[in-house]
Amino acid sequence: MSDLEADNPPTGPEFVRGKLQLAPYSPEKEVTGHRLTAFEARDAYGDALLQEAIEFGSAILVKQPGAAAKALRRQREELGVPLDETSSSLRLPVEQIEDDDNSIGIGQLETLGLKLGLDERLLSIDLDAGADRELGVRLRTLQAESQQHLSSRTVLKFAEAASLVRIQTRMNRWLGLPVIWDDFDKTSDYGSASHPAFKVGYDLADIARKELGLGGGSISSMRELVEADLGIPVFQQTLPETIAGATISNGNERGIILNTAGKNSSVFVRRSTLAHELGHLLFDPAQDMRNIRVDLYDQNDLDPETGTVGDYVEQRANAFAITFLAPPATVRDLVKTPITPEGVTSVMQTFGISVTAARYHIRNSYYRQYDVPDDPPHIEANQHWLAAEDYALDFFKPAEVPYNRRGRFAGLVAACFQRGLISADTAALYLDCTVDAFEDNVTIIRELHPIAN
Repeated sequence: MSDLEADNPPTGPEFVRGKLQLAPYSPEKEVTGHRLTAFEARDAYGDALLQEAIEFGSAILVKQPGAAAKALRRQREELGVPLDETSSSLRLPVEQIEDDDNSIGIGQLETLGLKLGLDERLLSIDLDAGADRELGVRLRTLQAESQQHLSSRTVLKFAEAASLVRIQTRMNRWLGLPVIWDDFDKTSDYGSASHPAFKVGYDLADIARKELGLGGGSISSMRELVEADLGIPVFQQTLPETIAGATISNGNERGIILNTAGKNSSVFVRRSTLAHELGHLLFDPAQDMRNIRVDLYDQNDLDPETGTVGDYVEQRANAFAITFLAPPATVRDLVKTPITPEGVTSVMQTFGISVTAARYHIRNSYYRQYDVPDDPPHIEANQHWLAAEDYALDFFKPAEVPYNRRGRFAGLVAACFQRGLISADTAALYLDCTVDAFEDNVTIIRELHPIAN
């Protein structure tokens, strides 16, 4: 048995990855590549290649000359994003990186690969670099659909989110954290004349609440439920103001994107958006979700029973969201007839939903038999809801970390680093910051986003 095989992760020799090869790390030599722990090197490349690196001093990673540049160029073209737009949006010398004979170091290659939706660990080794080709086709198709308002810049944000979904799912697995959302039975039942889509959505919300042991009360934190309890990656990203959120897959891994612009600035709307996307993930089959499903505010705001959605998948998700957040029986217990403005306010504050959602849901909970006041008092979310759903993005350190990599994602990165699963180089790559900035703030990140495992 080799020394490498005798060690249990995460102990063992460290490695350095360059553009062309993998070599054991030596403190006596200047490190110009990406330093890796034994654990992450084994997870990415396997024991055989690591043993070759130890025995011969290095192991070749390049599948063929220019493999990394070819994979990056192919992915960008499949996303339908022009070269100049990619360089401008990502602030990287893409033209130089895509040159087969480029002189760019492994760090910039990995950064660009991650931002294009590739598995940065597989650049040079795998000619596709882990690309989800179906996602690329879907994103390119959506750009041609004017109602989606997807620019090249937005497509690149979605591609980057796909990479982050893959990484967060990987870190969940490494840390042994629960990932149970995919255990729910998927169904293509989007209603019929006798049992319309909204009723199916109500039924599914009841099933989800029962499976999760939520009873009939309010959900104290959708963020905690979705990310920590169900293991679903959630990323906040500035998108066009018409978009509420999206679900996106990367191979078999899927996550949620929440827009930080527009109506989601209200914690009540953000909870509803998250519940809507959760309905998609728990119950929509892959063929109905496709690789990415983009949801618009105008659709999410509609009353599932009377609004003209034009899409039964969305109608079912709307019904699921409101009933999951506020079970009708509990609403009726809380609000008695005749329905008053104060009753509407009570539902908003009890369940953490918007005035629009509260009004139509109270009426639907009473089978549309009673009028609901048109002008309930305007209220803001109380401190309970703000604290429960606040991602503390504005107070995050280091400040150079982009918003979409803050929150629980950063907490997982810090936890993996402190457990010795990943190197400081990898942590800095994942958080898109310098190694020094990460190491100076890793304790703060852990305190701000503790990960229980």
